[in-house]
Amino acid sequence: MNPQNTFPFVTKQEWLTQIQKDLKGQSPDSLNWNYNQELSFSPTASVAERPPLPPTSGWEIGEQIVVKNPQVANLQALEALQFGTEGLHFFLPTTPDEPFLEQLLNGVYLDYVGLHFRGPGVWANPGAILAILSNLCSRQDLNTQQLKGSLGYDPLNQAKFQDWRYLHDLVELAQIQFPGFQIIEISTDKQNPEEAVAQLLKNANQYVLHLTQSGLSSTSIAHAIHCHISIGTFYLIEIAKLRAFKLAWMNWLNAWNATILIPTISCTFQKDAYTEALYTNMIKATTMAMSAILGGANQLVVRPYDEDREHLSNYPPQFARRIARNIQHLLKMESGFEQLLDPAAGSHYIEHATIQIADKSWELFKNNLS
Repeated sequence: MNPQNTFPFVTKQEWLTQIQKDLKGQSPDSLNWNYNQELSFSPTASVAERPPLPPTSGWEIGEQIVVKNPQVANLQALEALQFGTEGLHFFLPTTPDEPFLEQLLNGVYLDYVGLHFRGPGVWANPGAILAILSNLCSRQDLNTQQLKGSLGYDPLNQAKFQDWRYLHDLVELAQIQFPGFQIIEISTDKQNPEEAVAQLLKNANQYVLHLTQSGLSSTSIAHAIHCHISIGTFYLIEIAKLRAFKLAWMNWLNAWNATILIPTISCTFQKDAYTEALYTNMIKATTMAMSAILGGANQLVVRPYDEDREHLSNYPPQFARRIARNIQHLLKMESGFEQLLDPAAGSHYIEHATIQIADKSWELFKNNLS
């Protein structure tokens, strides 16, 4: 049966007329929702054509581990890997020496999982992390080029950072010895989506401005950057925010005549997303994880539902970490989210929100350049 012979074509004006009739004479604009002064979303919006978004081929299931004692953190890492974690996100309060990092990674197949290091211990001396990893690989007869991961190094957020030569050398070292590692992190704590995207572009642009002066290409600099984006509780808007960032990123690369590369997006949740209603946090974690995945995240860390509220929980921390992992397992292995390429494409509401956020963020970004 030909669908064209079954369902008559309906124009947008006919839809709007029917909506107005159902609203008993009210304007369809009464259904619009103002997110803030800059963004207004309409359920009746249609979209113009836009450049296709680069597809995201699955995502890496991550778990954050705060490293105070390397032996304790190692046990948590091995537990996480045993139960399906694909990327370890180590938060280092201090810069580790080689015995410390060796104990932390004991039993971990370095060439098999994502290795991500963040925190003051990375900010103080990122080169030391790479040097120790190189030594560990040498002793285990591994090639450092087989490793994949990131360093949470964002010197622009450090007071009075001046040593661009050091960053230049670090980028070059990573390109040669650790091509699977991205060593510059850009992030934002802004909750308005257009401001968050503009802030990410501004930070990335600062790195390109400084590092191209020392001889690096814009393409190689962009390849060294990974983007940390916090996800909030506005389900559809968070999907649109990630998609808008991809559009703005590609536009930014084009402005620098750089090779168009898909940005690496690492996601976790906004700090104020959880409340003391712990079981409600489980539901929030699921919907926020869905936002990140449907928006195109490459890496995702689901925060345990009782994080920073462990004293309210009736269960041990291992249970909360297990629930956090299982949320991603359910979405990947049972719900098939990994098999979808840009699943939000074709949703007029999300497409309209994507374009609006991308346009507003690009305008903010350009205004910040002047």
